Amino acid sequence: MSGILNIVLDSLKSIWENKKVYSNSTINQRRARAELIADPVKAFYNENCQIPSDLKIYEIKEKLYKKFLEFCTSKKSQIVSSRIFFKQLKEEYGANEGRAPIIDENGKEHKPWVLFNIHLLTEKKKTKR
Repeated sequence: MSGILNIVLDSLKSIWENKKVYSNSTINQRRARAELIADPVKAFYNENCQIPSDLKIYEIKEKLYKKFLEFCTSKKSQIVSSRIFFKQLKEEYGANEGRAPIIDENGKEHKPWVLFNIHLLTEKKKTKR
């Protein structure tokens, strides 16, 4: 117990002398890693997605889940099933599933049930956050 008190007193002395509190980036990195491990869907959403106000903006479910898998692989995080992933997006972020016309390479129009009203942020937009 006295060892912990000595560490705290030394830290307080340093703060008093320097008139500054230094944040250890390692602690922030550990906190971010813990949040990623606890909820990879939330981490993915916060870093890569937004719910657009325009309902005509959407992402195809397969593409969205593929981006989630790439995110989890790059961060070495747990991967949840697509069913859990989309369920959490609906419940926690208000994302909606629906149908919209998609025109394929041949110019044919399809209306599959594979769309989510989520917009994936581009690399430029991510850096502005």
